[in-house]
Amino acid sequence: FPSHDTQLSEEYINSRLDLTKRHKQKLESLVSRIKDFTYGKKVYYSSVNQKWIDSFTMYLQEGNPDSEDKNLQKSQQPSTINKTFSFFKQILNHLNREGTIDDRYKSFKYPKGFQSKKVILTEEEIKKFIQYKPLSKKLQKVKDLGLVQLMTGLRYSDLIKIRKTNNTGKSLEIMNMKTKKYTSIPLHDELNNVLQKYDYDLSELAISNVNYNKYLKELMKLAKIDATVEVFYFEN
Repeated sequence: FPSHDTQLSEEYINSRLDLTKRHKQKLESLVSRIKDFTYGKKVYYSSVNQKWIDSFTMYLQEGNPDSEDKNLQKSQQPSTINKTFSFFKQILNHLNREGTIDDRYKSFKYPKGFQSKKVILTEEEIKKFIQYKPLSKKLQKVKDLGLVQLMTGLRYSDLIKIRKTNNTGKSLEIMNMKTKKYTSIPLHDELNNVLQKYDYDLSELAISNVNYNKYLKELMKLAKIDATVEVFYFEN
C-alpha cells in the first residue's frame, strides 16, 4: 500500500543515478526553495495538499528578500513558477510509478504558465479603461497600477518598486530588476497625476502578480474591454 510519509528531499535526488548534471541542479534548486519555504522543516507527501500548493506558489511569487542565498531572494515569474512545479511533479510521478505514493496529487490545481503577449489596446479601449470608475478601493488601486503599467511598459515586479527616489522631476529613473539596467521614462502629466495620488510610492498597491492579473481581468470585463489581460504582463 502506498505510503503517505515519503520525504521529499535530497534523498530522492541522490537515489536517481540516471539524472543529468543539469537536471540534478534543477531539482536541487527546487529542494532549496522548499526548505526555505518550510524554514528547514522536512516535507512529507502526507502534508502536501491544495493549501500547501497555493502557499508555496505565493512564496515563489514573492521570493525571500531576507535570505542569505541570492537565488532564494528572487521572486519567480509565472512561466518560471510553472517550470518549478513541473520539476515538483516529476518527483511525485516517479514516486507514484514506484508505488511509494498514491496519485491524489494529480487532482491538485497547479499554477499555469502563459505566453506573455504585448497586445496594444486600441484608443477606444484605453478611453474605456481610463473612464471606468471602479466601485471598490481594491479595483481602483488595480486600475491605477494598470494605468502606470500601460504608460511605462514596466514589468509588475519593477512597477511596485517605484519610489520618490525614482522621480527626477522630469522622468522616472528605474532599474530593470531582470537586466540590471536603468530605464528613463518621461514623467508626462497623465503619469504624474496617478503617481501623485500615492506620493510616488507604489508599495501600498503591491499584491501578488497572480491576483493582480486576476483583478485586472475582472476590471476589464466591468469596463467592457475584450482585450487579453496578459497585455499587462511583460517578460522581455
